[in-house]
Amino acid sequence: MLGGLGAQELPGGTPGVDKRPHRSRVGDGSVTIDPGKRDVEPKKVTYVAVTELRDWRNLEGTVIRARMMAFDRKPGASEDEPLTLVQKDKVRLWVEGRKKASEYPLSKLSKEDQAFIEGLVKAHEAAAAKGSSEEK
Repeated sequence: MLGGLGAQELPGGTPGVDKRPHRSRVGDGSVTIDPGKRDVEPKKVTYVAVTELRDWRNLEGTVIRARMMAFDRKPGASEDEPLTLVQKDKVRLWVEGRKKASEYPLSKLSKEDQAFIEGLVKAHEAAAAKGSSEEK
């Protein structure tokens, strides 16, 4: 026992951590969990809200309460690169109460919302063009 907290010292000296790989049977195959070192690089995630929380409607008239989000920049892209608002005919909506944004087909939104997004895209492109011409 360590410090009266009920932790048990296991081989390797780390309280409560068993460093041996664990095996278990799942269906016909087996799964190995190796708690060893992982060569995973942290990923920087930036969320850019394009709109405030608002009601969107799909073609069936269902209300979707969400914020429109910009798509992530490609890895290695500079911070000066314009944001992408529509990608492959989809928009990103962060629906109220959900943990992350998801893609939604632009063609499934109401004609009014499609026109609203088209106006956002045009305004964004104009601002980006103006900003790049002022830098020259």
